[in-house]
Amino acid sequence: MEIVVHAKKREVGKRSMMSSIRRTGFAPAIVYGKNITSTPIAINRRDFERILRKNGKDAIFTLDIEGNQINAIIKDLKWDFIKEKLSHVDFFEVKGSKVIEVELETQINQQIVDGEKAV
Repeated sequence: MEIVVHAKKREVGKRSMMSSIRRTGFAPAIVYGKNITSTPIAINRRDFERILRKNGKDAIFTLDIEGNQINAIIKDLKWDFIKEKLSHVDFFEVKGSKVIEVELETQINQQIVDGEKAV
């Protein structure tokens, strides 16, 4: 299943510019990779948080940056824990034929039934 994230290019600027992006419901982000130049973008914060809840942060996303599509993974997420909102995202471009190493979080849940572990 393709996970499309719509984005628009943004200017690199000062902290006040980032604040105005956040006030309008967007989150600043950047996409970079081995064969592309770093591109600052803005994504719809609510839509992206919804996508994250549904698909997790370890998925491969298709960034639609004003008609240009790039496959990418999340390299870093920053949250504003006081406001409980997404603050910034770093995307890393991936190519289908390249091998990449990623760290995944795993959680093992065990349940004890009648004194024995049940899987």
